[in-house]
Amino acid sequence: DNDSLDAGLGDDTIFGGHGNDTATGNDGDDTIHGQGGNDFLFDDTGDDLINGGTGRDLIDSRGN
Repeated sequence: DNDSLDAGLGDDTIFGGHGNDTATGNDGDDTIHGQGGNDFLFDDTGDDLINGGTGRDLIDSRGN
């Protein structure tokens, strides 16, 4: 399944599973564990990480 999340402020960890996952982390240290599929993390300030597995994975760190 495809997942979408707007996490807000703070440190966020997202486990998306298989499928295409999109997260907006905003401020804070954000991590997405996407496994298969295309995984996208849109974020502002903070340390950001994707453990994407297979597929196309992208971090857009607008504030860093």
